Amino acid sequence: MHAVAATASHFYIYNFALGLSSVNIAGNTFINLDVNTSGNITFSTDAGGLTATGTSSCSNNAITGFNKTGASGNLIGYQSGINNVNGSSMTETGNNFSNITMTGTGSAILWQNNSGVSSVNAPNRNISGNTFSNISVGSGALVVMALNTGAATDCSSNTISNISGTGSITAMDIGLVNGQGTHNYSSNTILSLVSNGTGGDVTGIGLHSLVFTANINGNSITGLSSTGDNAAL
Repeated sequence: MHAVAATASHFYIYNFALGLSSVNIAGNTFINLDVNTSGNITFSTDAGGLTATGTSSCSNNAITGFNKTGASGNLIGYQSGINNVNGSSMTETGNNFSNITMTGTGSAILWQNNSGVSSVNAPNRNISGNTFSNISVGSGALVVMALNTGAATDCSSNTISNISGTGSITAMDIGLVNGQGTHNYSSNTILSLVSNGTGGDVTGIGLHSLVFTANINGNSITGLSSTGDNAAL
């Protein structure tokens, strides 16, 4: 896309409808996209809102080859909105985002579930069996999975492997505003996170709040490294 360098932003799948009883984003595949722009790229956004009995599924989607050139511009693989209420539920399973390359200074978040209204008004979540592999970015911060503002959560059996860049890298970031129920982060595989060049901090699983019940167990985390002189691992 773009025969010459552009500044346009791209949005491939976008939902902004409120008050839905059901949302299904499934079976979409993005194959070998080459994007020459310094604008932001968003593959899938579900920024609407579920009813108190609503269900959302984002499953079996794939990115199988993506290259973004350009000096700047951020990348988001999937993001959920902030309007889902108590009683609703979200299922995000079987997605595969692999072979992604990005240059420049832009940041990247591959999977962002920031789905509730607040720490006391949010959906239950099942985020399991997803794969993120062979991802390389420039100097911007890279977060593979960012999870915030949720009620009871099962985040398990996800695989994050062969991730590289020259800035900070985080495999799983568990945010401050998670507040209800039990949150289980288990049996995830995190392998080969490498910050090279100037080097930045590298984090396997980062937990930023103790106001909810969190079980973090049975995860395999290996191969974290950084060439930064003062980098934290």
